[in-house]
Amino acid sequence: LPPQPIARVKFGLPEVTLFCLFVTALVNQTAGIKRKKLIRWICLLTGLVVLGWMFNAPLTLTNVNSLLVGYWPHWQSNLYWYLLIGGILFIATVDNKNGYCAWFCPFGAAQECMAVIGGAKLTVARVYRRRLVWVHRGLAWLALMLAFLFRNPGVSSYEVFGALFAFTGSTVLFALLGVVLVVSLFVRRPWCHYLCPLDPVYDLVRLGRTWVLEQWATRRQRLGAS
Repeated sequence: LPPQPIARVKFGLPEVTLFCLFVTALVNQTAGIKRKKLIRWICLLTGLVVLGWMFNAPLTLTNVNSLLVGYWPHWQSNLYWYLLIGGILFIATVDNKNGYCAWFCPFGAAQECMAVIGGAKLTVARVYRRRLVWVHRGLAWLALMLAFLFRNPGVSSYEVFGALFAFTGSTVLFALLGVVLVVSLFVRRPWCHYLCPLDPVYDLVRLGRTWVLEQWATRRQRLGAS
């Protein structure tokens, strides 16, 4: 067989924008920068327009499932996704914060824009928030298990990102998108807080970080005592 051609590294506007957004989020989260609110809104709108509307490249559960089931595409032609997941893990490790969701998630930005229009002053009672959190985690766990069971990363994806940014999806997803956008007028980021399957995945990353730090601190204490 003839040798396979070496794939060229794809590095363009999406990758440059993503890198700049990660650097901005990390700097603003770790340093006392003035006008942080204004900078955050610039990042949100950039993520909405560039990563969302122009390139339709938000992080989805399918991306996470692909890595978990062992499908690792060539980094040369998929540099954007490796930068995205790697940047999220790096900031979570260094700063214990979710820079992507808080600063430039395209759908998060869309919800915050709707919140500005409607005011979004309503809050969910604490007792219901606790129950919704477990529903949230249960949906994410079920979606992950289905992906493992069927060995299909996209079989359990229920995000509405494609319906908003690419105008593709089933009738159910378009209906869910409409409900989420309407509710976003009155409640801040309802999708992120109660439905998005990626938030529980990040909680697992943060839990793993905490466990590693605790083990490291315990080991250092033992070495110091000896």
